[in-house]
Amino acid sequence: MPASSTISPFTAAVQRLAGRTPVASALDSAQWQELAIGLRERAFFSAGVENIRTLASMQAKLDEALSLAGGPDQAFIDRSNFVAQLRNELGAPEGDSGSLTDLSSTRRLGLIYDFQKESATEYGRWQAAQDPDLLGAFPCQELVRMESREAPRDWQARWADAGGSSYSGRMIARKDDPVWSAISRFGTPYPPFDFGSGMGVADVERAEAIALGVIPADAVVQPQSEDFNATLEASLPEAKPEVLEGFKQLFGDQVDVDRAGKITWQGSRIAKLYDAALSDPSAKWSLDLGGATPAAQMAAKAAGADLADSRLMLDADHVRHIENRHGAEGETQADQRPVTRLDLQLVPHVWREPDSVVVGKQPGSLVFTKNLLGRSMMVTWQRESNGTVRVNTLFVKKEGGQP
Repeated sequence: MPASSTISPFTAAVQRLAGRTPVASALDSAQWQELAIGLRERAFFSAGVENIRTLASMQAKLDEALSLAGGPDQAFIDRSNFVAQLRNELGAPEGDSGSLTDLSSTRRLGLIYDFQKESATEYGRWQAAQDPDLLGAFPCQELVRMESREAPRDWQARWADAGGSSYSGRMIARKDDPVWSAISRFGTPYPPFDFGSGMGVADVERAEAIALGVIPADAVVQPQSEDFNATLEASLPEAKPEVLEGFKQLFGDQVDVDRAGKITWQGSRIAKLYDAALSDPSAKWSLDLGGATPAAQMAAKAAGADLADSRLMLDADHVRHIENRHGAEGETQADQRPVTRLDLQLVPHVWREPDSVVVGKQPGSLVFTKNLLGRSMMVTWQRESNGTVRVNTLFVKKEGGQP
């Protein structure tokens, strides 16, 4: 059954944005495009941004505004407010460079805002359009200019190069035609097809599509996968070990590479564990989130603890414990805000690069603190005799709250 029968475009847009995990990296736009689409579509990133605090803050501002809004028309925080808040957080100097390479510039932040908004909302519309009745009535769509540009790209040439056909000069194709992904800089079958392109799609009715010769009278356009991202698995089963190790060198413990060569963001794995743990009280599985980094080992050593050869584990029981004690319904401390799904996804960053490490109240426990999302995230780990370090609990202090 198509997703549109059970989920609204607005809800799909909310889930789309919330389902991405912040990933910090020095990769530029071209290098990001070289990664498998499954990795890109599940990541919240910005080219050249290595500061996880900045990325987490960007996503949280957009995610929170979209989730709390009354509908798609009020979905996103005002663009000017988003830019102003991020410029303040980034300590932008007076004036504005206007450079796309300057993360604090109004131009760069505006581009990030526009892309994330369009990507989420267009995904929601695309998913809703997979309804068989809608596809029957509007089996085709046309690539059209939605906004003017001073120096527009040659989309007719791009369309032809991608294998698209034109009908009386119009760029029209079946909605399930691979040309839609082929013209996209991002490999997705819905807008945006490029940064700031101004291009979008418009439905074409069945009778018109038949009259133009786009489809025969008996054409049936099949709905595409209900969960588009589920088909975007990033796997390199025949890759050499040094290639797989290259991912670890680029992203550290932000990425998991299993023995079969499947590459997954740790945040995505945690999100799945979080959802499974809360939906199924009997779920018992756990995740290995990697070994302690030199930075974590050094901070722990200063606190009198040895994390050499230690590995971080997160299991379903402790996810439920965190939700019950510090989630939306469980948090009772006035100086703490409820823990969210995104907070859990950021746990590997607290593990990799803590701002501080202190010995906890319980024997064998350590408390890692890291300032993320403008707040102090505090994670308590419990060390075990076999070298495993298990997440015990997580809470987030409000601004001004005492760690």
